[in-house]
Amino acid sequence: MKMKKIFFLLFFLLLVIHSNGQPKNLPGSYTISGHITNWNNKYIYWSCKGISFNRIWDSTIVKNNTFQFKGKLKEPANGFITTLKFGRLQNLEDSNVTQRLFIGSSDMSIELIPNNFQDAKLIGSIYQDEYDKLEKSKINLYKKITSLSNSYARINDQYLVAMKSGKDSFTLKLLNRQLDSVTERKDYFETKVTQIDKAFFDENPDSYITGFLLQSFYYNDFDLNKLNHYFNAMSAKNKEWEYGIKLKEAITKLAKGSPGGIASNFSGIDLNGDTISLAHFKGKYVLLDFWASWCIPCREGNPELIKLYYTYEKKGIEFIGIADDNGTEDKWKLAVVKDGINIWKQIIDYKIGDNYAVHSIPLQILIDKNGKIIGRFGAGGEPYENLSKRMEEVFGK
Repeated sequence: MKMKKIFFLLFFLLLVIHSNGQPKNLPGSYTISGHITNWNNKYIYWSCKGISFNRIWDSTIVKNNTFQFKGKLKEPANGFITTLKFGRLQNLEDSNVTQRLFIGSSDMSIELIPNNFQDAKLIGSIYQDEYDKLEKSKINLYKKITSLSNSYARINDQYLVAMKSGKDSFTLKLLNRQLDSVTERKDYFETKVTQIDKAFFDENPDSYITGFLLQSFYYNDFDLNKLNHYFNAMSAKNKEWEYGIKLKEAITKLAKGSPGGIASNFSGIDLNGDTISLAHFKGKYVLLDFWASWCIPCREGNPELIKLYYTYEKKGIEFIGIADDNGTEDKWKLAVVKDGINIWKQIIDYKIGDNYAVHSIPLQILIDKNGKIIGRFGAGGEPYENLSKRMEEVFGK
């Protein structure tokens, strides 16, 4: 037994020394050498993203508690090692799926323990080191968020039980206040995580990790000027990498739906069965409201939109609601009537949002008489609260 432990220790030390001593393998090639106990003569799988989102799939059989993956890269990549043959990408929190691994053209090593892949550390990748350092700075925040998420689930269960058992309104209100309090604290810590990531982007604009996080999670949080700033700060090489290309595509799409762009024409059938198009309103200001019946922030914002409509509709502006409710037309119609927003044009067609880079709702876009976009409020634009101020600037009080 002692001999086996000594053999493993020597094996792993050699891998580490080899990784640190030779950070570069053959041009564009990589090697991941690993050790795993109790998995001999079974398959283990590796998948990662390549250029233009082509995914690299690989598998190998574990022999003598060891395995190895080899391949070639045109750029850094990220992926997962797992024992799952199917559904690996739908079960990223499974105990036999690693955390996301960031690799480059180098020799790397990893030690895996069955049913505990999530704690595995990849050694020998400068990209993994950079990502791990960033994640370590957020670990205490993650713990607080997890704790609050668990508290929310527990209180919500109590709330549902209280509702079913016919508890008095005081009990329900008390539980509801507790839920609101937990949500508020959770939002606070999630905002702190976001602030750390954004500070990292500003300090490391040319990092592969910045490109990954921006394209995967954050580009909807920034307006056109900020996205252009990040793209322009990338090196020529990084701009040709997968996330540089995708960021440029996002910028191009967002430019079409941002101030200075010309609004794309569209047509649709309104609540009354009439065909309307944006072109019908040439010569008038138009506010496009992208929303959905299932979108709580959208519904909560409708009273303010109604107020703005009655304030400015006589000054030459049309409102057009564009709902992302395809397939649930009955719920859409019910929400329109219930919220009282049938006072302006309403159509249902989620595809229209593609021409305006609508990735999240609610979102409002203000268009002038000449069809030029002069305001974007929501994802990729100004805060929603600025809409009323912008309307006042255009039309006066």
